[in-house]
Amino acid sequence: MTKDHVEEVRRLLATKVKGLSEVDTVEDCHLATFEARWRDEPVTVEIRDYGPRDPAHRYTCVAKTEDGRVAAGNGAETPEMAIRIAQWYKLDRH
Repeated sequence: MTKDHVEEVRRLLATKVKGLSEVDTVEDCHLATFEARWRDEPVTVEIRDYGPRDPAHRYTCVAKTEDGRVAAGNGAETPEMAIRIAQWYKLDRH
């Protein structure tokens, strides 16, 4: 994941994903893992980079709560799109 992708992920999480806030650090690597909050609840978010073999599905986003709820999405061309298509509603309590 490039530094530009990392900055775009930070910007997107801070402004576009409703309910997700207070992002901590994001590292430049094939698996970016960071802590955030989803509606006042801690959540661990992973951006997975599967490499250039299948560019249209290179990145995925997986978010997990402490009690085991998981939001994920299909593969996407960019980390930003992976974040946007993750099924965030699955983190809501039922």
